Amino acid sequence: QPTPTQTTLEMIDSAASENRLVAALARQQRSLYSTHKTPERHQSGSNWVPQYYDQRWGHNPSNEFWFFTYTGGENVPAHTYTAYLPFAFIPELSCLALQLPLDDPRYSIMILLPEERMGLSQLLYSLQWCPVRAIITHLKMTAVYAVVPAFTIVKHINLVPALAKLGIHSVFDPFRADLSPMTTEPHLFVRTIEQVVTVSLRKYYASNRWFEAAPSEVQQHFVANHPFVYFVLDKETDVTLMAGTIVNPVAHNQ
Repeated sequence: QPTPTQTTLEMIDSAASENRLVAALARQQRSLYSTHKTPERHQSGSNWVPQYYDQRWGHNPSNEFWFFTYTGGENVPAHTYTAYLPFAFIPELSCLALQLPLDDPRYSIMILLPEERMGLSQLLYSLQWCPVRAIITHLKMTAVYAVVPAFTIVKHINLVPALAKLGIHSVFDPFRADLSPMTTEPHLFVRTIEQVVTVSLRKYYASNRWFEAAPSEVQQHFVANHPFVYFVLDKETDVTLMAGTIVNPVAHNQ
């Protein structure tokens, strides 16, 4: 297999919110490692598997592939890409990084895939000392054959604490709230304000999303068949809008 281009990141301490979020994710994942399993080693920089599903290669496309979970595994819906996409091998994190487009060209999703099937916990730990922006700067357009499970992320965000920091208090107080400009119903107040964010990984075919690659041009393979980390990014500012882990692609809340 082709040897990936090794990139070197400056591993620095950061007090940014991204690192605090990663630390929280790491704590959430510790319970998943209650059983002791021997990690499967992959060739450095590649998690190549010999099954390809591309019509141009003479194979029938498959809508599902096997995803290894902490309790075994199951077939899950998947997307395949044979295209030029932002890609990097990050030796400091022992992971592969791939950036995929979302429906709005301003936003993208970056997937960090551990080399080891059970490597998610170690990856989350290492990310606490690796700025996300440092990873982004090392992504290079690469001819990649990628298989990524289809998944939907649903996040519920309670906005009350943020509004309280802005000085908005009375509307949430049953004794002080005054909603008379909106209704004549007495004794009304706002209990909570919640924002629901949904991100679905789908394959967008707009011509400005990526350039397809011929099978002979493929340099790297990215097969996300075990738990990984994702970051939803604003490409104009390189700001992380959402982060989390996918340990079971068919589960919405992870």
